Amino acid sequence: MRTAKLLSAAVLPLALVLACSSGTDGTTAGAGGSGGGMLDGSPTGGMTGAGGSAATGGSAAAGGSAATGGVGGGTGGTSGAGGNSGAGGSGTGGAGAGGSAGGGAAGAGGAAGFAGASGNGGTPGTGGGIATGGSAGAAGNGGAGGSPGTGGAAGSGGVAGTAGTGGMGGTAGSSGMAGAAGSGGSAGTAGGGMAGAAGSAGTGGMAGTGGTPGGNVIKLIAIGDTGEGNTDQNLIADQMDAKCAAVGGCTAVIMNGDNFYNNGVQSTDDPQWGPKFEQAYDRPNLNGLKFYATLGNHDYGLTSSGVAQAQIDYSTLPVGSGPGTRASDKWVMHDFWYDVSFGDVHIFSMDTQDGSQAQINDMTARVAASTATWKIVFGHHPRFTSGDHNKDNWLVNLVTGYYSAAEAIYCGADFYLTGHDHNVEWIDAGRDPNCPTTHFVISGAGAKLRSSGGVVRAQDGPADKQLFYDETVEAFAYFEFDGVNLHFEFIDKNGQVMFMRDLQK
Repeated sequence: MRTAKLLSAAVLPLALVLACSSGTDGTTAGAGGSGGGMLDGSPTGGMTGAGGSAATGGSAAAGGSAATGGVGGGTGGTSGAGGNSGAGGSGTGGAGAGGSAGGGAAGAGGAAGFAGASGNGGTPGTGGGIATGGSAGAAGNGGAGGSPGTGGAAGSGGVAGTAGTGGMGGTAGSSGMAGAAGSGGSAGTAGGGMAGAAGSAGTGGMAGTGGTPGGNVIKLIAIGDTGEGNTDQNLIADQMDAKCAAVGGCTAVIMNGDNFYNNGVQSTDDPQWGPKFEQAYDRPNLNGLKFYATLGNHDYGLTSSGVAQAQIDYSTLPVGSGPGTRASDKWVMHDFWYDVSFGDVHIFSMDTQDGSQAQINDMTARVAASTATWKIVFGHHPRFTSGDHNKDNWLVNLVTGYYSAAEAIYCGADFYLTGHDHNVEWIDAGRDPNCPTTHFVISGAGAKLRSSGGVVRAQDGPADKQLFYDETVEAFAYFEFDGVNLHFEFIDKNGQVMFMRDLQK
């Protein structure tokens, strides 16, 4: 914590021109991929075949039908012709007692598979056990129809269970987890034939793609000059929520200052916290995100009675509903200047009302030390702008030495992101000849607009670097970083994409 410096009384008359109208967070894990489906690995095997319901053959030979027929079962079982009877399924030879009489030796009974229609014979469970010909070798070959009449077809599962099919791959998109392995087929139930073998375990599903851990995609929203608590601020919040839902979840939100109008909060329990922040961004897909805020001239300074330290201290309050608490843990402002890393993306908040060497030295060192693929410096006052503040930006520099301070910090970054002008603007790299790889983005239309007077200026640099400018509708910025690739959008309060830009490092 530190105390904001008071500026010399000699520059106080400039205050009126300065007025604006009115760590370490990891990536979010993707959801798990859908578990793989499976096919039941326990086929019907042979229906419990005639199970010794040995067609007429069983009844023709006294052994098949009579309980004692097994005693004479040698001759009964050999009634081969009986096995050929198409109605073998109705034979009573399936009675278990008959099977106990060594009729299993009735090899001919097993051959009576021609009674393929003997589905009824498969019904008696005991028949599948050791029916009249249960031990007959042919019995084990019983097919799904329980074909062998006398032979006692294999019970359910007599045929080896089919291996379970592997689970399908995890769904692309937010998935990052592998699909669950498919379950193996169940072992076939022993019938007259051999028990079916258990189905092999299904192959596990492939890992899903597109989730935050898998693809390391960082999705950031940037808003500025939001602190009105009005209808337009809430409409912007609705579209932020919709965008995060559409992309499978956002990583964080950046706030470019002027978080409260017309004067910043006085304390951590200032009533402005409710309608201008907590309630405004209470949305399903925004809850749980961190909102990384920087300070603007309406939050504290010459044109505000707000207390900057109150915004810093609010970050430390526990979540609750009574005194000394806050409604959510969204708000983050670690200090007057700070940085946060998201892996491939590193953001640096600077105080544009402080041109001190302390900030310059500290933040320049932090930017230089970062090994992130993408670096974003964000603050309130723009270095270049085509908006209304183009005409008085030089006064901010005169009072604070802002130009040199900002340049020293953002020169090592890919983006300098700001607000202050209530519009949206993209200025391509090359606008600042001293920092030829830095792009300039203004997202300051988070709750209201400010006209430039109909003149879109391109001061202090080549006009062809200004790729997009709009001051007609409230809007926000969306950054999606995927490794070395960036997809960028400006989206208005109606959900329309106003501008898109793709970059690759």
